[in-house]
This record gives sequence, structure tokens and C-alpha cells, in this order.
Amino acid sequence: RCGFLSQDSVLLSDLCDTRSDQYVCGCESPLGSAPALMATIPSVFQSPTYTVRNAFAFHALNTYTHNVITWGEAPYGGNSSSVSIDSNVKSVAQTRYSYAAVKHSGSVHAWGDKSAFARIDALSTASISRLVSTEVSLVGIMVAPHGLFACGSRNAGGSIPLDIGTYLSMQIKNVIATAAAFAALTIAGDVFTWGNVHCGAGPSSLNTPALTGIKFLASTREAFAAVTHTGRVYSWGGKMAGGNSSLVASALSSGVVHVVGG
Repeated sequence: RCGFLSQDSVLLSDLCDTRSDQYVCGCESPLGSAPALMATIPSVFQSPTYTVRNAFAFHALNTYTHNVITWGEAPYGGNSSSVSIDSNVKSVAQTRYSYAAVKHSGSVHAWGDKSAFARIDALSTASISRLVSTEVSLVGIMVAPHGLFACGSRNAGGSIPLDIGTYLSMQIKNVIATAAAFAALTIAGDVFTWGNVHCGAGPSSLNTPALTGIKFLASTREAFAAVTHTGRVYSWGGKMAGGNSSLVASALSSGVVHVVGG
């Protein structure tokens, strides 16, 4: 068993290989403890990967009463009166113009600009564990049935291509996003991407042999990075956003335990 910290710096204890990749384990630090790791590299916990933020409204999730309060531009998420988010809310995802809340029951409730969650009604009979967003689309990680569901702008990952859809019905370890593309990591260590090619979509374990045996994914606004179990780092996407790591490739060839983006 190891100690590791969640993104909001809550200390957890469990088997290291059961944690999801948004957590950083104390055993990955030379100091061997999660509190020590937090003290030495706190940015890991503050920004392990790129996260989309709503540009026009605020939201507050009360962790005691599990309700959500919103304010700001009403059409873009500032007015949440149309949805039931006054109790039992587990987490909130945000696009640039909208919000979507996941309840502990697995149901999803979205509000704001509808372009980012078009077709989300199809999730009415599914149970969602988590939502991930680009600026104008959402992906839900489903637990019943297992798999992924995408909605919103097709140009920003709102539609999963047929050629990788079958592979995304496997056990998904993690999903992360850039501004307009998604990357999914399976339990087997394979990577699949879709969305805007200028923001990292295209490469996958099917067409890029290097993207196998992957342990961890990270992203900036326009690029992805993958860390293998041997500590080698691969990056792709927008060159000006970290998608080209050729100048430091030798330093990233082994031994890397974590990559921070954002």
C-alpha cells in the first residue's frame, strides 16, 4: 500500500496500481512519501494536466451538502435553474461555455450553451463515473454499460471515430483532453486519440508503435505526452505547445516518473 495525493491534495492510501493517473504516488518520489512529494513538487498536484475552464461563469461545489452554486453569464452556465444540482453532486466538468454535473447515482445534468453537450440525452440510461471536456465537447466514462460516450462539437472530439470505437469499449484507465482533442488510456497501456488533429488527435496504438505500454498521459492546451512503464516520454500535437520534444529526446529516453502539463 502507498500514500498518494489527489488533485485537491487529499491524502489517500491504497494499492499503488489501483490509483488512476490523476493521482501521484509517494513511491514515485525519492523521498518516498506523498507529503514529502507535495512539498517538493507541488505543481504536480495543482496542474497534472491541462483542464478546460468556463470563460464566462463560476461554479462552486459544496463538498458537505453536495450541491452546486453558479453565477455569471446566464447563457454560458451562470444560471443553473433548469437542472437539478441542489444535492448528491459528485463532480462538475466545464467547457468554455457550459457545465455538466455528475451525481453519485451516475446521472448527468448539463446547462449553459447546448452546443457542447448536444446528444447528451442519450446518457439518460447510462451510469457515468466521470466527465472530461474539451472547450466545446464532453466525454463520459461509463460504468454501466462500460465504455465512453462523446457529445458536442465533432471537430473537438464530440464524436468517437468508428475505427477506434471498438477499442474504447475495453477497460479505460484514464481519459484526458487538450482544447479540442481527447486521449484515452486503456488498462492494457494502449492509447487512442480523436478530435482536432492540430490539438493532438490522430496518433494511437494502432498507427504509432511507440504508444504501447503507456503508464501515464498528460496534456497542454494543444499537445499530449505519454510516459511508458520504462520512463520514456513521447509527445505529439501542436509543436509550439510541447508536441515536439525532439530537442530533449535523449533526456526523456528513460527514468521519467511524471510529466506536468497545463
